[in-house]
Amino acid sequence: MVKKLGIALLALIMVACSQGLNFPTPNTTMYGQTNQDIPYQVMQWSQTNVWKVITEFGRGSGFWINDNHFVTNCHVVNGRDTVIIENYTETLFLYAGVSNCDENADLALLTIHNTEGFKPLQTYILPDRLAQGKAIYGVGYPLGLRLTIVEGHAQLWYSQGPGQGITAPTIFGDSGGPALYIENGIVYVAGIRSRVFIVPVMFIRVPVPHLALMYTGEQLIEYLDGIEIDDGEETSGSETEVPPR
Repeated sequence: MVKKLGIALLALIMVACSQGLNFPTPNTTMYGQTNQDIPYQVMQWSQTNVWKVITEFGRGSGFWINDNHFVTNCHVVNGRDTVIIENYTETLFLYAGVSNCDENADLALLTIHNTEGFKPLQTYILPDRLAQGKAIYGVGYPLGLRLTIVEGHAQLWYSQGPGQGITAPTIFGDSGGPALYIENGIVYVAGIRSRVFIVPVMFIRVPVPHLALMYTGEQLIEYLDGIEIDDGEETSGSETEVPPR
């Protein structure tokens, strides 16, 4: 009886989250396909800067912040000194050293000394939390497969700490990928996708459809400002500054 009630309650929560809250159906674009709903600038930045993270135990996502540095979630690379990152066409892979891994912030900085001539596009990090309903694009490699861009919206239901809710679903392999926001043709990193939003139902924890958590650009900037990279320079500065808006 208790089991049946739990299943019924779970079904009601899923229906409420997917329909009653009226969350939009995501638009997805895959490598090798096109989607007119995804802005060209978002696609261009994602295809250039968002790479797959490969370890012996799994896959994740991440993105370049300057010519030699790359950001992902700490839980993707924790316990490893070196990982492999691979571009979206699977034609170039590079070895990246794990320079810093902050378990509390769940952020990690990777350093790539030999980029084999690759140069990423400029990265701008948004320092402000997005307002409710702003369009956002979650980018990553779900299940370690092909580059995927999912359209969603910023939400304010998560207010603890620097995190923010988004309606761009996040699954295994997406962790560490950016959540992008575009304004006046400029692409900003609004945050880093981290995990699916989970709520307790009776004695179990249940993922909520279409809801995920991202760490905001504010948290990312704070993390990067406190790190010294291999050559003694800091990652903050002109390479990640926000242009006039």
